[in-house]
Amino acid sequence: MIRLRCDEFCERFPDKTIAECCTLIVKDLASHPASPQSRGDVTLWSAAIVYLACQRRDLIRRGTAGSHIGKEIAFFFATSLSSTRNKASTLKMYLHTKDRVIEEGNTREIVTLGRP
Repeated sequence: MIRLRCDEFCERFPDKTIAECCTLIVKDLASHPASPQSRGDVTLWSAAIVYLACQRRDLIRRGTAGSHIGKEIAFFFATSLSSTRNKASTLKMYLHTKDRVIEEGNTREIVTLGRP
């Protein structure tokens, strides 16, 4: 369900990089022994995953008060922007892998800090 909601939102982007980043995040989250995504609101988890994927692709920058894409994510998932941001911050604690994101034919690695 989480992945489906992420894919629905990502259809608006011309390329698949945000969707691919979401997929990597979902897989990493699913491998966590505590299964955090099984607790709480599925919609909010989906919004946080998309928000984090957009941050990693520099569509949402730190410190920007209410970026356009952040507001769009919150509207699409019917969540508040602050709740989405908070869940995205929580999400980072559960991730441990490196994401490989295809960028114009090159591979760019984004290190995710979190659990060992």
